[in-house]
Amino acid sequence: RNPRITYPEKGIDIGECKGHVRLDRVSFSYPARSDIKTLDGLSIDIPPGKRIALVGPSGAGKSTVAALIQRFYDPTSGVVTIDGFDLATFDPQFLQRTIAVVNQEPTLFNTTIAENITFGMNNNFGGTGEAQSEPIEEAAKSANAHDFIVNLPEGYATV
Repeated sequence: RNPRITYPEKGIDIGECKGHVRLDRVSFSYPARSDIKTLDGLSIDIPPGKRIALVGPSGAGKSTVAALIQRFYDPTSGVVTIDGFDLATFDPQFLQRTIAVVNQEPTLFNTTIAENITFGMNNNFGGTGEAQSEPIEEAAKSANAHDFIVNLPEGYATV
């Protein structure tokens, strides 16, 4: 089986990403249902630091937009860019380091809450010693989860 996504032999790494995401006249059909357009000519401009909400009924294409931005798929037509560069030209490792998504249904690993939080951190602190607790708690506070976590029987050490 051949992958549907092809990466350039020498993909670009722009260093620090500003985070300007743009979908320009993007259309998309899933490979298994190529006769059905999930997206048809969608254009969105998301400036750096801007929060948006994709709202719509099930099957409207919200998750598809997230999948295209993460480059799990390429659009059937149109282009997805980050900071003005076509997503298809990026080094895949750059994309993996740069893009983070919080899905509707969380995935938790069979370890402590603190360890689960570290998986989403750039430096992946690992361990739950005192030296590491501050950035973990700050991340939980940013996600509005800290109060819930501290009320669990073992707090951040809860598995």
